[in-house]
Parts: sequence; structure tokens; C-alpha cells
Amino acid sequence: FVTTTFSRLGTGPDVITSPILDRLAVRFVSYPIGTVVGDATSPPTATGTISATPDSPVEGPWPGPRSGAVVFALMEDLVAADPHAEIVVDVIDHDGATIASGRRRVFTGIPAGELTIPVTTPAGDPERVRLRLETSDDTVVRLGIGDDGRPAVGRVELPPDTRVVLADGLTLVERTTSLPRIRWATDAVVVTDPDDRVAALAAGVADDTVVLSEPGPAAGAAPATLVVEEDDSERIVVTVDAPDPGHLVIADALDDVWTVRVDDVAIELVEADHGLVAVPLEAGEHRIELRHDRGSFRIGLALTLAGVVIVTALLLVGNDRDRLVRLAM
Repeated sequence: FVTTTFSRLGTGPDVITSPILDRLAVRFVSYPIGTVVGDATSPPTATGTISATPDSPVEGPWPGPRSGAVVFALMEDLVAADPHAEIVVDVIDHDGATIASGRRRVFTGIPAGELTIPVTTPAGDPERVRLRLETSDDTVVRLGIGDDGRPAVGRVELPPDTRVVLADGLTLVERTTSLPRIRWATDAVVVTDPDDRVAALAAGVADDTVVLSEPGPAAGAAPATLVVEEDDSERIVVTVDAPDPGHLVIADALDDVWTVRVDDVAIELVEADHGLVAVPLEAGEHRIELRHDRGSFRIGLALTLAGVVIVTALLLVGNDRDRLVRLAM
């Protein structure tokens, strides 16, 4: 499902680690309750059952490095009378300190099988996990145990360059390779064919390079100093001190309502990275102001509303005339 405004992405590791998302400055990706992207490892085969209650938490081994979620073997359907009941997992280090956590609401129940609970990425050296139940009733969580008598624990391994920063209801994963939304490109490559351009972006382009759809001014090799003075939904102001020519790249969608002035002179924006915004600049100090001009949008909306009023009036007049004709007959 894709429109010009919204995209629904897949959930595989190849999506969350895509270089295209880096260029779109996508820093965070959210996932629904109880899910996190990565390679999942099922818990070991259970050799028995252990119960966790609100008064009796249970502890199992930390399943391994880069775990974004722990996976338990839930031996029976979990149903709680308390609508606010939650399963909480604490990640414990060798000193007994809690260094990460995650929680999942029970809601209308969780069926027996694999119970996945995302956890935030630990800041220290994890040793074990503690599962506890927060509820006002006498709900019991029955988990499978391994040969060591502790809960059998699997995991979901996070893709490279990602970490879980929130595991409370939804899961929020940070992508640590995303580029700044407003950045300087010292180099430029031109790829005129759209399919080839997308393929090049998906394969990965150097961080300091912008992909252009049409030839533009030559660029230099030296980085520039950027100062973002203002950045909101309708106005962006950036000052640039550039030793060499280059492009100011902004990871916003290029459309007809953007206008740009460089040193108070209007210029045309350039398509960058297959649909983003770029401003070509010569060497020197510059002040760039971009505006999202909603005037044309308001005019279009006013004309649309006027058209609706006129059509409605014509329909009403037509209906009245039809009624008069029927009465005359």
C-alpha cells in the first residue's frame, strides 16, 4: 500500500537497515506491541513448567548479545481479569542492578506459544532477565523451563546499527546510521533514469554525496559549516559557510509549494536523492530561506469550495424545477 503521502513498509531487517532510510533521515522506527525486527531464536524445548505470579517473579538467562526482545515458552493461554495487567521483563547485570526493561500489556489475553517481550538495549553487561507480573488479580504466567530448571529463553537479535530505546506498549527502534535531515553534500552524482537512481540509493551512496536527477553545478571536496537558524513546517533558514561549491540537502519531499531564496535571490530547487530537496550553492557565505507557500493551496481550496457551492446550488435549482414541472403536469 503506497500513496504519494504515506508508505507502509515491510518489517524485515533489510528494510530497517536500508541506506535509503538513512538518506531520508529516518532515525526511529516503531513496531506494534510484542514485536521487534530481527532474527528470532525460539526458546529451548521445555522440560517442565514454572509459574510467575505478582508476588513471585522468575529469572532466566540473558539470551545473548544484541537481543532486542526475549522470547519465553508460554505453556498456557494467559488471561487476566485486570484490564491493566502487564508482563514486565527486567534485564539484570552481574551486580544485580536493573540496566534495561520492557513491558507488554495482557489486554484480552495472550495465546500459548512463544511469548515475545521487547526490551530496551542494555547500557551495561547483562547477566539475566527477570519476568514479573504487575496486576491486581491472581493471574499466573506458566512458562516452560529448560534443563537448568530456569525459564527457557530465546531472543530476537537486532540488525546492525540499531537499538531499542522504548519497549512499553509499542517498540521504538533507533537507527544509528541515519543522516542529518539538513546536511551538506560535497560531491554529486547524476543518475537520470529513475529505476537506476533508486537502485543506486538502495545499494548505498557515500554520506557526503547527493544523487541528482539532472546535471548541476560542479561540487568541491571541502565540507561546509551549517547553522540551522529556523526549522519548522513552513520555514527553514540555514546559513552556510562553504569553502567549495556544493549542495545543501534537506530530507523533505520536493513539491511545488516550496520556494527558496539564496541571499535574498529566488532560485529553483533541485531534486535530490529521488524526491528530496537540494539547493546548489557556490563557495562562500550564504543565507538560505525555504518557505512552504500555502497560498496556492489556500487558493485551490477556495476554488474547490466555490465549485462545490455552485454545483450544489445548481442541483437544488434543478430539483426545484423538476418538482414544479411535476406539479404542473
